[in-house]
Parts: sequence; structure tokens; C-alpha cells
Amino acid sequence: MQSISLSDDELANLILLHDELDTKFAKDPWRWACEQVITIDEAADRGAATRRRWPKHLKYVQEAFQVLDNEQFVIFPKSRRMFVTWLICAYFTHHTRYK
Repeated sequence: MQSISLSDDELANLILLHDELDTKFAKDPWRWACEQVITIDEAADRGAATRRRWPKHLKYVQEAFQVLDNEQFVIFPKSRRMFVTWLICAYFTHHTRYK
């Protein structure tokens, strides 16, 4: 493993950027998921891209995040074609990290 050397200014800038992003992500779980969450698709062929970005194009996923944020008790129907398990894991990872 190669070590990286940073000047004090570069390190200070990285820490500032981290803190700014952390503040934004704490307020917006959807943004955090869209920018930070990636999964490995174990069902993909070996040669295919196995890393998958957050499915921000799916409206029901964003709506589910809003429901989880605003309701005390939620039940979601489960389907293999939906990203329910992934979105629940992501939402509560964010919730645990920031709340």
C-alpha cells in the first residue's frame, strides 16, 4: 500500500470539505444515498459492471425515504423487482450515522 503525503493546507481543506458534506448529508438522507451509496451486484456476470449506484431514477425509492422520515410505523410490500431491502438498509444506515 502506498502512502499519500499531504501538506497542512491540503489536509485542512479535506477536513473542511468533509465537514461541509457531513452537514449537508445529515439534513438530506436522499442526497446522501444518491451521492454515497453503492452496492455490489452479486448476480451480475463476472465481466459485467458489478458496482451499482443508488437508483435515484426510481420515484418510489425517493417516496419511500420521505415516508420513512415522516411516519412512525411503515409497512412496505416486498418484491424481488423492488429495491426495498436496499433502501431500508441505506435509510437506517443514514439514520444511525446522523441521528
